[in-house]
Amino acid sequence: MINELEKFIDAAIGHGKATDQGESRVANRHYSQLNTSAKLLLTEIDIFEALLMHEHPYVRLWSSSYLIDVDETRGNAITILEQLQLEPGLLGFDAAMVLEVKLTDDR
Repeated sequence: MINELEKFIDAAIGHGKATDQGESRVANRHYSQLNTSAKLLLTEIDIFEALLMHEHPYVRLWSSSYLIDVDETRGNAITILEQLQLEPGLLGFDAAMVLEVKLTDDR
């Protein structure tokens, strides 16, 4: 599971960097790895809660995004996304879109 966790973290960071640099093909590869790793890690939901405190903002963004799908009350995922949406650029925009989509879907 640790190897999958490392893959998730690397993919989250890689996706963020590629997105910021406009490298869509690279971002898409990282997104594919994120989904693969997330499916395996969702059996250990505590891992996503721990990642909410990761030093890299894109790791917090992706872990919040997956955690909010499972249980939006766990680990302050919504609070993390609200903080991230204040960041400039695509990071803030992505966080705002996750909040909008996830919270609107629940209503």
